Amino acid sequence: MKRLCNNNSNGRHGATHRVLAIATLAMVFAIAGCEQEIGAPQAIINLANEDAMFAGDEINLDGAFSTDSKNGTGLPLEFKWRFVSKPSGSTAELNGDNLEAVSFVADRYGDFWVGLVVDNGLLNSEEVTALVTIAECGKEDPIVDAVVVTPATPNTGDEVAFAVTVSDADNATGCELGQVLSVISEFVQRPAGSSAAMAPAEGLSPAFVADVPGNYKVRTTVTDDTGLSSFVDTIVTASACGDATPIVDAVVVTPATPNTGDEVAFAVTVSDADNATGCELGQVLSVISEFVQRPAGSSAAMAPAEGLSPAFVADVPGNYKVRTTVTDDTGLSSFVETQVAVDVCGSQAPDAQIEVLGPVSAGPGDMVVAPTVDTNFVVALDGSSSTDPDSEPPCSLDVMLQYSWTFLAKPPSSGANFNDPNLVNPSFVPDVTGVYEILLTVTDGEFVDYAYLTIDADATLFLAAATGYTVEFVAGGPWWNSPEGVAVDALGAIYVVQNGSHLVTRTDLGLTTFFSAGGYMSNIHDIVSYTADDTFYVTSEDWDAIVKLGPSGDQTLWCDIGDVDRPKAIDIFTDASSQPTMVVSERGNNSVAVFDPSDTAMAGRTDTIWFGGALNNPWGVTGLGSGGTDYYFTTNDGSDELWRTDNGANDDMMYDVFNGPRDVVRSPSDDLIVADSQSGIVYAVENCGGGGCASTMIAWGIWEPWGLTFESATELLVTDRNGGSLFRVTGPF
Repeated sequence: MKRLCNNNSNGRHGATHRVLAIATLAMVFAIAGCEQEIGAPQAIINLANEDAMFAGDEINLDGAFSTDSKNGTGLPLEFKWRFVSKPSGSTAELNGDNLEAVSFVADRYGDFWVGLVVDNGLLNSEEVTALVTIAECGKEDPIVDAVVVTPATPNTGDEVAFAVTVSDADNATGCELGQVLSVISEFVQRPAGSSAAMAPAEGLSPAFVADVPGNYKVRTTVTDDTGLSSFVDTIVTASACGDATPIVDAVVVTPATPNTGDEVAFAVTVSDADNATGCELGQVLSVISEFVQRPAGSSAAMAPAEGLSPAFVADVPGNYKVRTTVTDDTGLSSFVETQVAVDVCGSQAPDAQIEVLGPVSAGPGDMVVAPTVDTNFVVALDGSSSTDPDSEPPCSLDVMLQYSWTFLAKPPSSGANFNDPNLVNPSFVPDVTGVYEILLTVTDGEFVDYAYLTIDADATLFLAAATGYTVEFVAGGPWWNSPEGVAVDALGAIYVVQNGSHLVTRTDLGLTTFFSAGGYMSNIHDIVSYTADDTFYVTSEDWDAIVKLGPSGDQTLWCDIGDVDRPKAIDIFTDASSQPTMVVSERGNNSVAVFDPSDTAMAGRTDTIWFGGALNNPWGVTGLGSGGTDYYFTTNDGSDELWRTDNGANDDMMYDVFNGPRDVVRSPSDDLIVADSQSGIVYAVENCGGGGCASTMIAWGIWEPWGLTFESATELLVTDRNGGSLFRVTGPF
């Protein structure tokens, strides 16, 4: 059935919908088009009471705006009212349940929910509800409605008058308790030297005389006779005519980004409060602008220097700093400094950089090198990372860099030369043992920069990496003594266990220092950072214990001596319950000890993992919490294997083609990275969930990889125990 709409102009063309929420009325209008099918009517509740409501008030509700939104039958709507809920103990009743408008007397404070359904003769509307919140008389805080200050901007010596208005909802219609309100105003802050006092302090009209310039903070408190109160703070600023310092309001520079040779013009605006309305002293202001900084070689001068429109010509690129000072005729003054950056495009020197690509030799992968190389290997150099700021945004000039490579020094008997000293990437062969000092000169045709490199030939070390990976030297030296475990703290500093000297070193920004000495550090093997309290745990085989290092390197025994049996590697991982778990490989009893790193000192182990009795001299150890299960991994040095267990029914030998495997860590892609010390290879072993997992060589060479830790998602730190060095392997782990 359809009916034709009557498009009249009485403001109700179709459905009108009103929604009430927490005693606040909101209206939403929607126009229904013609030729609408019959639909359910819409119930709308209008709350007549708009002021605060209290127990004892009559509450009036109106359903007159309810509408048959699709023109329905044309019959009058029938109304069905009910209480959805009432405050506990309320016996309030509606004066009717089928009237267009109903009312009730609120007999309790709290929330009354009222529901309405309308019926057009064919269909019922959905029930709508209205919330009526009744306040409890006698519980309202009195409030300070307003504090009006006259004059609003007083001068020193003026009387400052306040006009205070207060109210209390407990005295309003519906409660009318007649509570007596008292008002007092007092200072909570006065300028230094002020002895101003409120007179009177009580009542609605306090006042004081501003005796010194500055800020006065006045607190006005209203209290009812039950002790409830509230306050507002009012800040009054009194000025002293003749004492104001003139100020430079603005300095506008045109053009904002000048080039060399441009005239740079300033538009200066100044003001003085002593000349403003209320003082109007007519003080004369003088303005002068002068350089406090110019680029080297500049002879620019302000012309004119006095007045509101100084200017200068930028004769060289760089930064010009101009000080603009305003002074009144009493001698008071202030200044601002404006920095003007003149375009340096075309006048910037290049930045020379040298990279060592490595000794070039046969074999897969990219060769890399430490600062030392073997003699008779080709050393490939690269200067392509040199840059010129003029070629980069915002200049983007077409700059052609030229390169020149020379030896500043080389061994006396050396005949080494560059294959082409003007290439961006030349090479040379260090033909005899000794030090080769190299200078790279980079020029853009006008400006020059230099880079230096020292190569120490006749070292035994050179390393190879798989495609996509690089290896770089990080730290080391003759006083490094059998480095094993390595860890990184939250700030990026690197900590290395020096097994031969029973010390832990700290390397930060290229500088290596001693972090610990003496104490319980004896025959130590591995270290792990516990970031929760900025400490470290170290395994000591001579003590058969775990040593805790504080942030400054102080040492304490964390577990009893003998609580672990010949401990080697240590790690902390997040278990399946999202809790930190410490694991320690025990070579003495072929197991892995489990601890809670958050326990206090001398706390015992929480578990022992036996790997089904398969271990024979375990060394590296790590763990993984996944899918509600904790997995443990260890390298088995005695059998040259990598094992995994869930400490249940599954003990899996993952890989068995090692030669002296040491540390093991998990990569971001969940592979197991293993340092195979005797073969000189760092492997990535797939975590395949069983035995016979696939492996990939990441880096290899003449070294003894031992300790491992990830510095970032793409950077792996590796200690070289025999070479006394620390390396960084970078790639897509």
